[in-house]
Amino acid sequence: MIDKDIFRQMALSFPNAVELPHFEKTSFRINKKIFATLDERNNSAVVKLSPLDQSVFCTFDKTVMYPVNGTRGRQGWTVIELDNVKKGMLRDALKTAYQDVKTKKTWENRIMKSETPKHNNVEEYYSSMPTQAKIKLYEMREIIKSVVPLAEEVISYGMPAFKQNGILVYFAGYKNHIGFYPTSSGIKTFKNEFADYKWSKGAVQFPIDEPLPKMLIKRVVKFRAKEDKEKTTLKKVMRNNKNSKAENYVKYHNDGSIWAKGKVINNVPEGYWEWFRKGGTIMRSGYFSKGKQVGEWTTYDNKGKVFKVTVIK
Repeated sequence: MIDKDIFRQMALSFPNAVELPHFEKTSFRINKKIFATLDERNNSAVVKLSPLDQSVFCTFDKTVMYPVNGTRGRQGWTVIELDNVKKGMLRDALKTAYQDVKTKKTWENRIMKSETPKHNNVEEYYSSMPTQAKIKLYEMREIIKSVVPLAEEVISYGMPAFKQNGILVYFAGYKNHIGFYPTSSGIKTFKNEFADYKWSKGAVQFPIDEPLPKMLIKRVVKFRAKEDKEKTTLKKVMRNNKNSKAENYVKYHNDGSIWAKGKVINNVPEGYWEWFRKGGTIMRSGYFSKGKQVGEWTTYDNKGKVFKVTVIK
């Protein structure tokens, strides 16, 4: 649990951040612009993120971080439930909000407004790219399509993206690299295999003058397609069990590190689950349906790389 004093300390730890009243709440500002507010009565906060950053943070757990209702939510204003958020995630969200508001030029705005013109469809986007980037983008497109041939190609946040039920992955062309954005879960799951590339919690860069890692990209897209399907299935289960509530479940090793995490409905495992070794390396992952193992179950080696995939019917 994060209390008001811890939140205030974290928000004011950034250079030149100031605290001012804001109606019934407390605001935290940089250059007179609000990057976060604190609601002490409900022990919750709101941060100003770009819509893309918002989508990244909210993929972790939408009961902990979720968009504000209405237009403000679509603009990136994001609620954080301080009773449940982890300190590290809160710090990352505050830092992202602070930096975006301070520079007045978010990553999304750079793409959509100043550095890249708006495009009505993917073909316009590809056509606008320099030859070398265009070749790589078409190659990336074919790699993704080979895994999810029925997914819809769309422009989202000014970039090409593939959509199933939700967006699976984004990608974009630059002078020196191809940006690949498989959301934070895709990066987190395959971070060990991205070690040879420049990457962050939501993106990885593939150098323009090097071959694309086709098999790695395919595996990431396959993972995101499974994750997207699992989320959709869970929503259907919830609709069919209106009186039931999906709850997060976490079990720990003796040293306090996470051993297993997933969701339960009426104390029965449901959806995607993960198990970890001491030290945090993923050990196994797979899906449950009404407490029974279903679909693909993946076993990982000591370094977190895929060792074996088993299909359970």
